Amino acid sequence: MRYLKLLNLLPLCIFFLMYYQSGTVLHRAPLFLVAALGIMNGFVSRNMKEHIILSLMLLLSCAIGMIGFTYYYYYFIDAADEAPIIGAFVVIVYGIFVMTAFGIGAVVMVIKDRIRKKNENTETDSAE
Repeated sequence: MRYLKLLNLLPLCIFFLMYYQSGTVLHRAPLFLVAALGIMNGFVSRNMKEHIILSLMLLLSCAIGMIGFTYYYYYFIDAADEAPIIGAFVVIVYGIFVMTAFGIGAVVMVIKDRIRKKNENTETDSAE
């Protein structure tokens, strides 16, 4: 279970893989992957602090992966003037996706917490 948290590091290399597979960076597969990872964080986390840390890890992984890919693309593939701008745009898009998934995961955390408290109250009431 604790190794699921390391899946948040996938976006570090996903931009390179998507570019060499499809020729574009903004592809829907990594967007769905990042959204799924963000929601998975809500189910895997034990408390809100851990959920925030995992979501920040996912956000930083996306940002660092895209910055690294933009640097690689600009200096080793094509020194086009628009490469840094496109890289910044993609980082913003992934940041929006991660923050949306963080919000959904936070709702999942609140629901899990309320269910747990309700079950504890029910057990306490039945024990009396």
